[in-house]
Amino acid sequence: LVRLQSGHFALADAVRLDDLTAVNWKDHLQPMEAAVGGLPRVTLDAPAAQRLIQGQSVPRRPDHPVADLARAHLDGGGFFAVVKLSDDRGHWVPHKVFTS
Repeated sequence: LVRLQSGHFALADAVRLDDLTAVNWKDHLQPMEAAVGGLPRVTLDAPAAQRLIQGQSVPRRPDHPVADLARAHLDGGGFFAVVKLSDDRGHWVPHKVFTS
């Protein structure tokens, strides 16, 4: 068996390890968000984002999707976390947080 695709990553787009060099490997990197691009987007303001980064939950706003997982973006900024919906479906809780 050969896996031809996983999500939107296709074997036809893959790069062979033998073709990577110390010079060109960065040309083949995908943005971090590429792996979670299929998840709905949740936009959060800076205070809410800071709460998530600190491991705290934030309320789900009415304009947010109702989904088990979502990708969190800072309002006016980029992707910074994968969040999951709480059991009561009223809060986002951090699942994976990416900070530098």
